Amino acid sequence: MKFRSLEIENFGLFSGKHTLDLLPSAENQSKPIILIGGKNGAGKTTFLEALRTCLYGRQAFGQRIGTKRYLECLADKIHRPKDDNHTVPGARLTLIFEYAIEGVTREYEVTRSWRRTKNAQSPVQEQLHILVDGDPLTEIAEAYWGDFIEELVPFGVSELFFFDGEKIKSMADNQTANESLATAMKSMLGLDLVDRLQADLSLYRTRQIKEGSSKDRQKLITSAQSGLEAIDEKIQTQLLAISETEARLDTAKAKLKLAEADLRAQGGQLAESRSTNAAKKTALLERHEILAAEARRLMEGILPFAFCPRITSTMFSQVQSEGNDRRIRALKKELNALGDYLCKGLAADSTVSSDVRLAVAMKAKKMVTAYANDKKEGNTIHDISESATQRYRTWTTTAQTTIADRA
Repeated sequence: MKFRSLEIENFGLFSGKHTLDLLPSAENQSKPIILIGGKNGAGKTTFLEALRTCLYGRQAFGQRIGTKRYLECLADKIHRPKDDNHTVPGARLTLIFEYAIEGVTREYEVTRSWRRTKNAQSPVQEQLHILVDGDPLTEIAEAYWGDFIEELVPFGVSELFFFDGEKIKSMADNQTANESLATAMKSMLGLDLVDRLQADLSLYRTRQIKEGSSKDRQKLITSAQSGLEAIDEKIQTQLLAISETEARLDTAKAKLKLAEADLRAQGGQLAESRSTNAAKKTALLERHEILAAEARRLMEGILPFAFCPRITSTMFSQVQSEGNDRRIRALKKELNALGDYLCKGLAADSTVSSDVRLAVAMKAKKMVTAYANDKKEGNTIHDISESATQRYRTWTTTAQTTIADRA
């Protein structure tokens, strides 16, 4: 068997008509395995669903799915355009393949199409056409065309030939691999015919019991069968929903991995460690406050004097000079007072003539004033008291000796 092409029209995410060439190239005829790759959402799974739906119809959606649910699934597979105002009327799938029977190779063209209807019980109308070497298949009645296709390509065997990445993972799983392989081998060897015969016999027996029972019993049987079919349809619906959810989940996981990789490329690692960095920042701020308080405590003492010994020495010299100036001013004040005292004392001495007393008093005043003027004063900058000067002298001496020695 050799697939030639698959034509997809308005199926799933495929809008319009798309034809996929499935034949290996001329140089790769010895490598008949066909690999289809693409990004997430490109349509790989949809392609596989289209291939199975075209060949197997109802079986592609589940072994026990009811007719109504199957038609609903077909309606859901019709392409939905982004423009909500436009509705696609139907979908079509065409598979062309070669199949050799007793050494004779023939070309088969299987077309499965369906269109929307206004009937709520039958939302779509399905049609199946088979051409053999370009002519309609007439050797087999149309009602058995589906069985004919399955005889060519058994549904169970297809599990070994049509699969995606999720199927490979399932087949590699020890818990499900044996079951999948067993089902495929049964179909390939025709052993599943026994299971189908058992199902048909069970159905025939149920009908016989129903026909031989009273009307009340027949009603109960009919009601029970209807309930069973409804439950089966619900099960298939849930299984299909689970499958679709898992597919969406896988797509979401893949997108999440791409987003995480992109985030890391753009510096997302910093964002991931934001809480850690915030905690480190808080700890560093607390440490900063402790060190700042310790620095303030040290600065309140004599430590600043040890940081700038030259400035401290210059300032100490200025303070000493201002202290000397302060003592000179006090001496000048005392000398002026002494001159005044001598003048008054000489003026009151009656033993000496008034001219002499005046001359002596003026001379004494002049000498005292001259002596006081010889004492030069410097520029006053700090103008601190004598006690403050003594404290400053103690601080600078300690800073220049004790703290410097520790350093």
